[in-house]
Amino acid sequence: MKQQISNKKNQTGIGLMEVMVSLLLLAVSVLGFIALQTRSAEATDESLVRTSALSIMGDLADKVRFNVGALSEYQTNLETYDTGFNGTTAPSKPKSCGLGGASIVSGTAPNATVTASSLCNATQQAKLDSYLAVKHAYENGFRLRMADCPQKSTGGDEVKAKCLIVAWKETTATVGTGASDCVKADAGYNTNAHCMIMELL
Repeated sequence: MKQQISNKKNQTGIGLMEVMVSLLLLAVSVLGFIALQTRSAEATDESLVRTSALSIMGDLADKVRFNVGALSEYQTNLETYDTGFNGTTAPSKPKSCGLGGASIVSGTAPNATVTASSLCNATQQAKLDSYLAVKHAYENGFRLRMADCPQKSTGGDEVKAKCLIVAWKETTATVGTGASDCVKADAGYNTNAHCMIMELL
């Protein structure tokens, strides 16, 4: 009997096609992992930015609530300083008063007296608070302003509350319909806006 010889060769090792498919799967999984890490880093950065913005707004909101009689001065000064810091010439610091200004205490305890001329009035305090807040915001890459809070119209007489707006990147801390405005007048955020709003009063 003749032994039949098979023309089929037994496969040994790995073929080129299997190696290519393995490399393709590895490349796809590595690219997916890189994309996931990038998105995770962006989310972390956005969270840190929002935390900083909230801190700036919270600090100023406390000062405004303490000095609510000068609300309109805060709004005017915030706009003036925001425009100044983001323009070509930074505004100069207003004269310090109160604890940050000249010595306000004379004598020694318990007979110490306060010199009234060195204390801040409401307008001076609003100007100083506004300057320091906008300067701090500017140094951290933010724009800071106060505006009438955006709201949906109910058809009646609405009382306009005041809001602090902090914006970053290309967004401005304003209410309007422009592409760079933070929010629309009807309370909707503009597309791709990078900002936060805090209602004050």
